[in-house]
Amino acid sequence: MRLKRFALLFLTTSSLAVAEPTPKEKLLQPPQTARHYTISSPAAKHGDVWSWKTDNGEHAYRMSMSLRGWITETEQLTTLGPDGRPTKIAVRGYTDEGDATEDFSVDANGIARWKTSVDEGSAPFDNKRYSAYGGPWLASALEVDALIKAGDKGIDLLPRRAGEHFDRRRDRD
Repeated sequence: MRLKRFALLFLTTSSLAVAEPTPKEKLLQPPQTARHYTISSPAAKHGDVWSWKTDNGEHAYRMSMSLRGWITETEQLTTLGPDGRPTKIAVRGYTDEGDATEDFSVDANGIARWKTSVDEGSAPFDNKRYSAYGGPWLASALEVDALIKAGDKGIDLLPRRAGEHFDRRRDRD
């Protein structure tokens, strides 16, 4: 009897814990004016990645890729604050590892909150920057621009342990 109860409990709770990723058909569709790049090798075209700004000023990204069984269908919407740092990031879709859902936001009190497939947490936003765990590859262009602008100062990233920050000088040696 105990085994039956355990099996019933396991079946009902395990189905509640697993969320379905956003299907490809419900992800953003890039407009004709979007920047478009292909993901290619000498053997073939493996996918596409697009970027554009939405009507409300968000940075939008969409990636579709099939490479040796690695199927990726993701989108990302990024809202920038007045200082150019992301204050809201939403990633939807799936990768070969499963659901790619990720959320980041900064509340009115300056507390940053994030949840990814590998971690979740919160911390004072202060002068830090959040870099998405996943999402379309082209979305990292915002981080590259910020690193170039920061120069030798580097960038304090979330999440991080006390005293850590990205410093390109440290990684040169």
